[in-house]
Amino acid sequence: MLLQHNRKKNIGIACFKAAGLILATLLLAVGCGSSEQTPTETPKAEPSSAPDMQSEPSAETAPEPAVPAPTVPDNAPLLSEVYPTLTTGALQKARLIELPDGVLLQAEGVSITESDLTEELEQAPPEICEQLRKNAFFILEQKATMEILTAKARNKIKEDSLPQNQLLKKYFDDITGDITVTDAEIEAFYEENRDLVGNAPLDQVKSQIEMHLTQQKQQQAVEDHISTLVDKAIIALDADWVPEKAESALDNPVDQARDSGIPTFVNFGSEGCAPCAMMEPLRQEIKEEYEGKLKVVYVNVKQKPILASRYGVRGIPHLVFFGKDGKQIHTHTGFMPKEQIEEWVKKSGVDDS
Repeated sequence: MLLQHNRKKNIGIACFKAAGLILATLLLAVGCGSSEQTPTETPKAEPSSAPDMQSEPSAETAPEPAVPAPTVPDNAPLLSEVYPTLTTGALQKARLIELPDGVLLQAEGVSITESDLTEELEQAPPEICEQLRKNAFFILEQKATMEILTAKARNKIKEDSLPQNQLLKKYFDDITGDITVTDAEIEAFYEENRDLVGNAPLDQVKSQIEMHLTQQKQQQAVEDHISTLVDKAIIALDADWVPEKAESALDNPVDQARDSGIPTFVNFGSEGCAPCAMMEPLRQEIKEEYEGKLKVVYVNVKQKPILASRYGVRGIPHLVFFGKDGKQIHTHTGFMPKEQIEEWVKKSGVDDS
């Protein structure tokens, strides 16, 4: 994993990247983040299901995908219904059915087996291997999303020889290429974050703010596209494999707090981060003032990178508010004043009487 602070640390936003995860690779593809990679960030490209460009078959004779879409009964349970807090990602609408021995997931053009997942885990850095094993479901989700996107990109671009990063870059150019940031947006960010930029004049930090806001917009565009893409996909998960992995993945302070029936405030951060240090006394005050009414959880992203990745943390401090039912109410990256924290605490359903 990599925790990278902006070189202009005044902005106080860190770009978080965990090894082997889909978002890191996609952000690299659209020009966000660092170019540094770990072995698991470049999974082997699967053979393309696109027609051979030399033969140019007609629509009538086009071959079926190597892996057809799974046959899923209408009454097969949705993952999100059985495990409502397990994921907000690509597999929310996957159906739980019995799959062939050793197969964990099937979608059109994609089949992932237990041995595929084992291979991914074996490539992981030793220091996070145990966390990855505990979150095997999350790794399956990332791998599935990557393979679905890669298959779609190869079918659209028709260049089988392109390395995966270049392929995805071309695929997302149409989505992110025209994204811009206005002066008004830069000025608004500056006014809201004067303390974090050390009260430096706007012209000194304007380019860094513009880069940060552009990357945020690119990230959101990528995420929105992924959401649209997987909404249309028919995805089946092995009903025998998921329960044990779900139990393992949900065994952590954040998910336990979400399951408590009490609103939850989670602060992802790390040592050596100036705005994180600014958040610490506020978090302690909130914890004391709302004792018994609000779960307050702190997660060090250096110690728990996979948990942070599960919750979409790309910058710190990253704040998440959940209601009594465990559903996410609001997220925020960067320092947040106590008054705003209290506003979101109340919106999450805390009884302030």
